[in-house]
Amino acid sequence: MKKNVIVAYLMGNKKILILIFCAGVLAIFKFLRGGIVEELSGLEQEYDSRVRVIDDNIRETKNLKQHVIEIENHVNETKARLFDREARSDNVRYFYSFEEKPDFVFTSITQLPEEPDVFQKGRPNEMKIYSAIGYKLSMRGKYSEILKFMDAMYQDKPMIRISDFRVTHDPADSNVFWAFMQVFVMAQK
Repeated sequence: MKKNVIVAYLMGNKKILILIFCAGVLAIFKFLRGGIVEELSGLEQEYDSRVRVIDDNIRETKNLKQHVIEIENHVNETKARLFDREARSDNVRYFYSFEEKPDFVFTSITQLPEEPDVFQKGRPNEMKIYSAIGYKLSMRGKYSEILKFMDAMYQDKPMIRISDFRVTHDPADSNVFWAFMQVFVMAQK
């Protein structure tokens, strides 16, 4: 009997029935949508992160054209400093151009037949874009002139690395030294 009284009361009061129905529908939506909200929140965070990265990239590209021009200028400067592997006489003439004073004379300039092992493929100093030409230089002169030659090579246009350097005193003349060095000059491939 009590059961019938409650049903009769609910049927007579339609507002309560609609409220119970709405509460049931909301509860069903809550259970069905619970996982979607978390998933959408995760996607929102991911998209916000992507937007921040894009904004940072936009800020970084403001001077991109200027950077490209600067890099191209550096590349062109580097290419201008390279020895031409095929111009052997010009390359040797470069070294002879340092014989300005009579206190310093080359006794021998020899170009090595192959690229040195240390610069070849698979080695720690592998040269991927350019290559290196090796030279053995022998010279005779005052110690200060030999050092000036080394400093001039360091400061001059080509990129040169001295890898082996030996100096001996000339027994016939106490002011004269013999110098032997191996140098590597960066060159076109």
